[in-house]
Amino acid sequence: MKPLGVMLSGRIPAEVAADPGRVVGRLTDIGWGSRLRRMLVGSAPDAPLPDEVFDAVVQVLAAWDWPRRPAGVVTLPSHTRPELITGLGERIARTGRLPYLGGLGYASLPGRAWLRERYPRRPPAQQRTAAARVVASDDGPGTAAGVSRGG
Repeated sequence: MKPLGVMLSGRIPAEVAADPGRVVGRLTDIGWGSRLRRMLVGSAPDAPLPDEVFDAVVQVLAAWDWPRRPAGVVTLPSHTRPELITGLGERIARTGRLPYLGGLGYASLPGRAWLRERYPRRPPAQQRTAAARVVASDDGPGTAAGVSRGG
């Protein structure tokens, strides 16, 4: 973290650490893998999440043992699928009757001007979620439309 100008080290205390995430499936899975690859790999267009995949997301969230209800839903920035990820977050919020708190943005890093221009920071969502337990969705490697809750 020092190269990024963050002078912190050590473990994150359990009471503020994010919980382990959940996924519908991995891209290498036999079951959901082929459907997820068609949506997320290569030149697949950025599009809303298909209903069958969203239904699976709802099943994953419903099966999760929530020690307490999330305060809202945020989305993480996506280089390749911003429509899919934002739509997923908004649908999770509507279905779960939670507020959609918006999307987080990328922090400014030296030499990353193109990233700052394409994905500006959105401080209001970051400030609103700093002390809340939230559901976050992303399309990162190995997650395939995963969800995680922070707190």
